[in-house]
Amino acid sequence: MSADVNVSARVRMKAAEEGISLAEVAKRMDTSPQALSALLKTNNPKATHLAKMADALGVSVEYLLSPVSPTEYGAAMLKAI
Repeated sequence: MSADVNVSARVRMKAAEEGISLAEVAKRMDTSPQALSALLKTNNPKATHLAKMADALGVSVEYLLSPVSPTEYGAAMLKAI
């Protein structure tokens, strides 16, 4: 399976790495957890939303748009447990 750009995976990976919940990410974005969830489900957020997500997580927009392999995602999520 090839690596795909997956903003949702990047956001979840970084939140797990930082030990924060998606609700905390939403709070840092000054939005509701429900709105963040909807953004992550579309996996095609607007540039303004990408910038807010990046700021909330302390990463670049480029990081959020970089490809994620299933192996990388699985390893990151296991590490966060």
